[in-house]
Amino acid sequence: MTEQAPAPPTQTPITARDVKKEVKEAADATKTYLDKNKDQFIASVDAQLKALDTRINELGQKTEGLKDDTKVEAEKVLDGLREKRGELTQKLDELKNSSAQSWQELKSGFSAAMTDLEKALEEAKNKIRKNS
Repeated sequence: MTEQAPAPPTQTPITARDVKKEVKEAADATKTYLDKNKDQFIASVDAQLKALDTRINELGQKTEGLKDDTKVEAEKVLDGLREKRGELTQKLDELKNSSAQSWQELKSGFSAAMTDLEKALEEAKNKIRKNS
């Protein structure tokens, strides 16, 4: 008895409809992935901002015992921190409302602004500590 080789699989021609369907599925999967990462990033940022708010408020409490020019200078520094924090809120709102395509750009701009605020907070803390 001789064995016959299995028949070669028949190939179905790929149609434009098939390609469109696969491209749409890939685009949908990419959008879902980006949306999930966006949501995770925003949740993480919200937690970081709450921690920064706490640190700014604690720093504000430390300035309450300062006197005269030192207090005026400390208040200016705190006002600058609060202004930067407000800018971050605006950037976060932009990020939350951005499309999946543009959020990556906004994310890097937001991250830079967050780093700037954290640096300014450390500088303010050191300056106030030095003057108290």
